[in-house]
Amino acid sequence: MEDFVANEQRVPAGGLILRHIRTGEDVHCTREEIGAFLLETVADYHDQSFGWQSDLEAGHVKALWP
Repeated sequence: MEDFVANEQRVPAGGLILRHIRTGEDVHCTREEIGAFLLETVADYHDQSFGWQSDLEAGHVKALWP
């Protein structure tokens, strides 16, 4: 899904049909669902990249050093 949207630079109005990762069944995702998935993916990526800020705010000053 991410690759399709990145390559096409759009989310199709009719959504996408994707394969279920366990059963292989076709699963239809609406445009709105795809938007929600992409938003959560980007938010999760950024949270993982910048989680050290929460540590610093909690007083863990060594959060920037391994």
